[in-house]
Amino acid sequence: MKRIEEVYFIDKNNAPQPHTIIENTIYKQNGYRLTHFSMGAGTSCSPERFHHLAIYTCNVGEVHIQVYEKDKTYKEIVLRPGDFWIRPCQTLCGLYVNVDTVFTIMRLRYTTNLIDTLHIGDTGTFLKHSEIKESQVVEKRIINDQFFTMDILTFGKNSRFEIEEDRNMIFSVLEGKCAILHCDKTMHMEVNQSFHTFRHGKTVVVCATEAKVVLLSFLN
Repeated sequence: MKRIEEVYFIDKNNAPQPHTIIENTIYKQNGYRLTHFSMGAGTSCSPERFHHLAIYTCNVGEVHIQVYEKDKTYKEIVLRPGDFWIRPCQTLCGLYVNVDTVFTIMRLRYTTNLIDTLHIGDTGTFLKHSEIKESQVVEKRIINDQFFTMDILTFGKNSRFEIEEDRNMIFSVLEGKCAILHCDKTMHMEVNQSFHTFRHGKTVVVCATEAKVVLLSFLN
């Protein structure tokens, strides 16, 4: 279920259930689709061929992805919280979990522009440690597209970030805690919480301690 203009938990609002796979799409427009998946321990998905480029990220637990080659062998990719995998187009893959797991798939357009240091097929982590000074905010662009941008915001202690755009925006906390000020409301957020807004106006993110936040911005 979409939750607009309120804070929601990616994991608790999509809590895994025994022997069940839950799919929750929160955004779908202009060729982009953002979906949270919850899988109970011991569940699996049969191999399927996916035609679109996508980014997989793990929120809770551990997801095992089996990526098949032309000779029917496969390599296995394991994602843990904060990890990501950029799925190539036309990829045949299945997946399974051994523990309750929540992960996110962001389907992208064929023409999506990744930053120069990322390549299709890459794996990595968004939680890589980086030195940051007090009151400093470092913005790292991951995707820079006509209809969609993705940024990783790293906050130092006692830092503040302001943005004012007439776009759909989703803020998700990867590490630490923050407060979001938007339309005369203050919302306190922690790891695996998100805030989705489509209203025009200034949004301010304030962090008393170090934190990492994902900012997704979609053209209306």
